Amino acid sequence: FDFTHSQALTQKELSSIEDGINQLIQDNFELKFSQKKLAEAMEEGATALFGEKYGDEVRTIQIGQTGREKPFSYELCGGTHVHETSEIGTFIITSEGSAAAGIRRIEAVTGRKAYEYIQMQKKILKNVAKLLDSNIENLDETIKKIQLEKKDLFQTIEKVAEINTLSTFRNTIVHEYEIINFSQPIKILPINFESSTGESIIKIIDLFKIEEPNGIAAMGTISPTDNTTTGFVYVSENINKNFGISANEIAKKIGSDINGGGGGSPILAKFSAKGPRDLSKVLNNEYIDKIIDIKTKNKNIDEKKKDRN
Repeated sequence: FDFTHSQALTQKELSSIEDGINQLIQDNFELKFSQKKLAEAMEEGATALFGEKYGDEVRTIQIGQTGREKPFSYELCGGTHVHETSEIGTFIITSEGSAAAGIRRIEAVTGRKAYEYIQMQKKILKNVAKLLDSNIENLDETIKKIQLEKKDLFQTIEKVAEINTLSTFRNTIVHEYEIINFSQPIKILPINFESSTGESIIKIIDLFKIEEPNGIAAMGTISPTDNTTTGFVYVSENINKNFGISANEIAKKIGSDINGGGGGSPILAKFSAKGPRDLSKVLNNEYIDKIIDIKTKNKNIDEKKKDRN
């Protein structure tokens, strides 16, 4: 059944519709059939189906006219399968969605199909209850308990990940990249954390900012909770200003090389990918060095050659 409406119906609205229809069915109204002129039926307020073609003489059906000023249903219809509404049986809405712009569609089943639908839903509920070592009556409480336990577990995982992330950071040697005519080397810190979170990495980058004013950090991990790949690139304002090295550009390149995406500001940017990725090929000194070599026009390579001479 299609109808004009600007937004999806709420579960409360769907339940109200379903309850109302089932009540009308159970009230066992007799259907009143009559033949009359199309113009007369339309003048009386009969509903015609959109797109249907009708002759001068039409068949009409009225439902619920007893004890009412008007029937609750008065339509043009070529045929019907019941004489009383109780013959329809139970009415169950199975879906509600968009059919077109401004048009919603309700799909439902009745009678035997409704019974089969209810049985199927009961079977699913019984199977879920069995898997959760519960029963149907207490299933909602069991699920709420599991959700709370899951939340607590994730919080514990995140705390452990944060401790491990900090430990890894403290035990990783900062790589130095020397540049001619620049007073201090660029401090580079690429880290591939085994199990961390985006929040933990940001905290580590904040520590790195304080400790290394001339630094570049590229850090990533595979999330222990959803198995996605996430990382961040930080370039100090001093390095960005002097050499045009951008965290945004590095994050985009890393994202591209791991079949994901990346981007952000020149100072801080993020890269990510759906699913786990091998970060060892992008979070290493050589990978970051090559990017700096290009941006500094290979000054580092030239200096190394000069030192050897």
